[in-house]
Amino acid sequence: MKLIKGDLWQFHEQGEWICITTNGFIKNNGRAVMGRGCALQCKRRYPEAEVALGRFIQRNGNVVGQFMPGRKILCFPTKHNWWEASDLELIRQSACQLAQYSVETCYLPKPGCSNGRLDWEEVQRVIAPILDGHFYVVEYDPDAI
Repeated sequence: MKLIKGDLWQFHEQGEWICITTNGFIKNNGRAVMGRGCALQCKRRYPEAEVALGRFIQRNGNVVGQFMPGRKILCFPTKHNWWEASDLELIRQSACQLAQYSVETCYLPKPGCSNGRLDWEEVQRVIAPILDGHFYVVEYDPDAI
């Protein structure tokens, strides 16, 4: 795993796989909650995302996966419910699932560290032994773009 500075969406626009951090909450209308962070950015770029993610979670549970066919975007669960702090064990499980995915490279934000209210040092200790050099954790830096 390598820590880099940049914009997650820049890598997506270059045709790379990215992860967006998500939660497992589904509203009564079947849509996933994508109200903050990179999940909200995804929903703004792809309005169908919250319906697609809701269906994915209903079918598969709160796990890592490609929830919009044809888009190189994976959901990376960090929370069970949108109002909770991120769950370090869920992040570990998500990292293990991501490591099994057949992608050449993949970019993800610091999981659980912004809206999830966890410290990066703590998260890094958990995911660094799991994610190898094919995975890039992107620290947002508009000056690096």
